[in-house]
Amino acid sequence: MPPELAETIPPYRLRQLAARGGRHSVSHFRRFPPEKRYAILAAFLLHVAEELTDRTIDFHRRLIGRMFRESEKKQWAAFIDQGEAVQQKLLNYSRLTTVIAEARRDRRSLDAAIETEFGWDALEQDGQEARRLAKPLDSSNFLDFRSRYPQFRQYTPKFLETFQFEAIPAQKGLLKALDVLRQMNRQQDNQIGEHSIPGIRRLS
Repeated sequence: MPPELAETIPPYRLRQLAARGGRHSVSHFRRFPPEKRYAILAAFLLHVAEELTDRTIDFHRRLIGRMFRESEKKQWAAFIDQGEAVQQKLLNYSRLTTVIAEARRDRRSLDAAIETEFGWDALEQDGQEARRLAKPLDSSNFLDFRSRYPQFRQYTPKFLETFQFEAIPAQKGLLKALDVLRQMNRQQDNQIGEHSIPGIRRLS
């Protein structure tokens, strides 16, 4: 039912008609003349459509919010677990820079200074451990979102088919991405392939 049907009706009057539609039973509607019956039904259906839209968007928003919070909790827990090891690597880095700076200032052998302070084998092992703790600068904090794919797959195809979204010109790339997802859902295609989307970066 097109929302334009109610454009000329004051909002308060539309709400009154919708409220009556929610109160009346089928037998009540049969007693009304057709023009009154259809007017109340139209107002009620428009109201229900608006309410269901709000509830659906709110459900999706809360689901996304919960996913972000859980991801942040997971990141924080990992940071706490690795905190002592990271702190040790920072202390070792501070020691190393001090040794290098002092050896250069005193015109001493850098190899000998490092061997005395650390030992080359220990330094190499420390560097390997630091590499395991470090994350790539371009890595995403939300790579674990992939594990939620089955959950989203249960409703997002219908979600995208049901709603049409609008955006400011700067977000046209996002609308293009939604169109690509709709097309992929209709074709039951799960590979981006030739569906390149400017401005959308794929998580790696």
